[in-house]
Amino acid sequence: MNKFLTGLLIIGAITIIVGGGLIGVGCATSNGGAYETNEYKLDEAFEKINIDVETASVEIKASTDGQNKVVCYEKEDRKHTVKVADNKLSITYVNNLPWYKKIFNFSIKGPQITIYLADTKYDTLVGKINTGSYTINAGFTFGSMDLKSDTGSITVNSYSESFIKAETDTGNIKLNNVKAKNLDLESDTGSIDINNSIIEENIEAETDTGHINFESVKCNDVNANDSTGSIKFNNTIVINKITAKTSTGSIKFDKSDANTLSLKASTGSITGTLLSNKIFYCSSDTGRVNVPSSTDGGLCEAETDTGSINLSIVQ
Repeated sequence: MNKFLTGLLIIGAITIIVGGGLIGVGCATSNGGAYETNEYKLDEAFEKINIDVETASVEIKASTDGQNKVVCYEKEDRKHTVKVADNKLSITYVNNLPWYKKIFNFSIKGPQITIYLADTKYDTLVGKINTGSYTINAGFTFGSMDLKSDTGSITVNSYSESFIKAETDTGNIKLNNVKAKNLDLESDTGSIDINNSIIEENIEAETDTGHINFESVKCNDVNANDSTGSIKFNNTIVINKITAKTSTGSIKFDKSDANTLSLKASTGSITGTLLSNKIFYCSSDTGRVNVPSSTDGGLCEAETDTGSINLSIVQ
């Protein structure tokens, strides 16, 4: 074996040994530090809430003792910063770990942040989490909500005077008993569920591989876009227009309606029951079409490539 190959082998061996050592150190130290519970009492008033953390499950709930406070279940060497300034509560986490700990920074269980609020009305709620979930309990009204999580779920049970924007890559979005002016909901691989909610104006809902479900919802307009999942409307009343589009999923109605419907499914079916007469313009390339022959009412346009269309009117 020539000297050149021998040198390469030696360098490779040293690299493996050093790399293995770093991996061992990283794995040994990345999960170091015990969890502890820290309580941060908030004596200053605030109307805005801003959350910007890496990994955490965040919950907002009503205070039982009249005290605003934040309780963090966190690692002793990775504490969050909680402060009130300029009328805003800020909860942040800056990762100051050494580089080798950042590479192997993982844990089976993550931090938990619980925000206890004494008042019921606040101006804005803005949240950004890389890995983690939100739970906004009932009893609050925010001027607006803007929540983002890369891999966690978002659950909202409170009101908004303006809009609720929720965005997640791999988690689900669920809204229960919500009142708002507008909804803007987006999930890449998770489902979107809106239950028992009243939205004054518009709902925008989009997901790639999850489902979109409307249960007992009232609003002015709906635009629902789903790539591979189904879109369902159950006991849902839309004053103006429903626009629903899916590629491989189905669109289903159960005692739901809108003045105008624009429905498109590529390989899925469009089925269900509407509440008022429609003028139907429906077509399918290879599927069957079965709709009433009414000549009055709002317009219902439905189109599929290979799926069937089967709609009826119930009084």
